[in-house]
Amino acid sequence: MRAIPCDVRATWSSAQPSELALVGEIGMLLQGCSELDALDGALEHLRERSCADVCELFLAAAGDREVFLVSHQGADLDAFCRRDRFGAGEGLPGMVLSRAASLITDRLLEEREFLRARVKSLGYTAALCTPLGPGTDVPGSIFLAWKDPPPDMAAALRLAALASVPIGTAIDLMRAHLRMRQLRYLASHNGEPMEGNDHPTLHLADSQAHAPMCPAHRTRQVQVLGGRMGWPTSCREAGCTAPARYCIPLQHDATVWAVATVAFRDPPPLPHTRQLPAALWLTEDLSPSDTRSAATVRGTAMSSSRETRLRIRCFGGLSIAVDGRPVERSQMGRQKARELLALLIASSGRPRSLEHLAEQLWPNVPLQRARNRFHVTLSALRRAIEPGGTPGALHIRRDGVRYSLDADSAVFVDLWHFHQLIREAAVAARPIERSIGLLEEAVSLYSGEVFAGEFTGGWQDGFAVHVRGQALRAVADLAEAKLKCGQVSQALAVLARADGIAFHEARADPRLLMLRSACMQRQSPLADHPPAAGRR
Repeated sequence: MRAIPCDVRATWSSAQPSELALVGEIGMLLQGCSELDALDGALEHLRERSCADVCELFLAAAGDREVFLVSHQGADLDAFCRRDRFGAGEGLPGMVLSRAASLITDRLLEEREFLRARVKSLGYTAALCTPLGPGTDVPGSIFLAWKDPPPDMAAALRLAALASVPIGTAIDLMRAHLRMRQLRYLASHNGEPMEGNDHPTLHLADSQAHAPMCPAHRTRQVQVLGGRMGWPTSCREAGCTAPARYCIPLQHDATVWAVATVAFRDPPPLPHTRQLPAALWLTEDLSPSDTRSAATVRGTAMSSSRETRLRIRCFGGLSIAVDGRPVERSQMGRQKARELLALLIASSGRPRSLEHLAEQLWPNVPLQRARNRFHVTLSALRRAIEPGGTPGALHIRRDGVRYSLDADSAVFVDLWHFHQLIREAAVAARPIERSIGLLEEAVSLYSGEVFAGEFTGGWQDGFAVHVRGQALRAVADLAEAKLKCGQVSQALAVLARADGIAFHEARADPRLLMLRSACMQRQSPLADHPPAAGRR
């Protein structure tokens, strides 16, 4: 598999006139669209032009942690929809999310990173996946697959990259449309569900009633619920009677303060994640002030303020302490126990299946043997971080055949705190001093590459690149905030931190270069004083 950096300018300059015409054709198909259904025609048009057997669209959730399949055009729908959501670094869509680069292969059967085994068995031999839109962030990706490889894979990649621009723009407009509906709801709601002639419909279920019993609250992961008979009992009793819905955990200060349910009056779609990005867009600005369960928020926060028993440091290398005592490597019994813990940390508390974890740990071992090794490794990890096995010390949660590091237990992970600080800074733009404080703490946590290259599994490289990119964006946000406050020399000092995080990436980042230039232009003996009153 080859990774190809995205260069929109080069793609446009090398495109043929017939390829450029595709942009206009897709733009016409998407003109004025405000629903995801409008994307199907554009993707089918791209599939026909590229002679692909399948064309799919994935959209990312807030925080760039997962991508969801929202449209499938072409053959073998059931086989492709068996896996319709990928975490960052998982499968081709997840790898594109973390790497921000196109992936291309004409040896699909040999690619271990391609996680849809049923698709391989149907004879697909070539595939490509390219990010959406011209920006540096990855809001999603386009995926194409062929049973017979196309004669010119480079031309197919150009077509997909060109089509990604109008498709990405249309998705931004859809998102804005839903957010406007949400703002109107927040401005006038009186505790009733948001209704309208079009769907979706938003319900807020507070933590005291529905949320603690809902799987979304327990796992901190979005739950996709189809027909009503398949819902958990707590969700059936929550007052929503729509034929399809999503349960979305709403978090504040690492606490799930409510569960939002976004319901659709249409029957459950295929793929089941089709409407999930729209549901997430609708809820991404909700905060505890938007519901009347303030007492519930206080109670939940108090229940999560237990004394920390397990402390884990990831930046600069993995280190573990239980009840203040370091856990040495020899106490783990085996190196794979440390890597299993690192995988659970990288999942940010989201459950991962035994098969997924075993494949990451032992990629070249038959599945049954890998499962046996997994259970032995899990036992070694539990002995090291859950001394005595008492209820208050249990940190690894099992949900069927899925496992997670329980974020609700008495555990502190510097990587998770880093992510939390960045999320809080993003919604704390005013006052700017609060945002600066949060970003300073986040940047200070990055004391070296996550896990410091300790593990040899292929998952680590992509994850480290993703976290490094987040750190560079945090540095840029902090420097920009300092600059807005007139603190020029402090902004330059912050930008110098970027060189220590990733020198070559920092020196090539357009935003960091622009901020350096702005600082140099404004630098003066009075630069560290805020603008005088009355001057703008």
